[in-house]
Amino acid sequence: MPDASERRFARLKTLGDLRERKILTEEEFVAEKQKILSRPISSPNAAIALEAAPKSRPHASAAGWYGQFWTNYVNFDGRARRRDFWLSTLVNCGIIIVLAMIDARNEDGIFVPLFFLAIALPGVAIQVRRLHDIGKSGVLALIGLIPFVGIIVLLIFSCTESQRGDNMYGPNPKAE
Repeated sequence: MPDASERRFARLKTLGDLRERKILTEEEFVAEKQKILSRPISSPNAAIALEAAPKSRPHASAAGWYGQFWTNYVNFDGRARRRDFWLSTLVNCGIIIVLAMIDARNEDGIFVPLFFLAIALPGVAIQVRRLHDIGKSGVLALIGLIPFVGIIVLLIFSCTESQRGDNMYGPNPKAE
């Protein structure tokens, strides 16, 4: 069992990770850090305060979730919830439909291919983080290159519930 100072250090490290992943704003990070540092280590409530994770998600709207898709466009570390994965997929499909209608009116038809190029890397990154969330290696995203079967396997993995608790890829995003 770690002592109070080790728990304090671990909690501060977790806060820093949440800030880096843009789950906490700078203001929320500073406020939580002050709460942790202001408690005496010998306090019986210190362990409870150190273990408590912030419950608010700053990207609680659809626009916020889609913004996370773009801010984490090269982040292959950590975990992504089903909700985040499927919401970004839904928004991307809607944008593709709108762009396809625009391309149908133009002879060039360049908007959909350009958008596919733009979402290729963030799409792979969120798929890898989704695989991490169920405890699978991100390399399994390459299964999608196998015609038909690969897409079906990735679809099943993408619908699978998150692995409970922390895993080797990071803390459970549902707990944050």
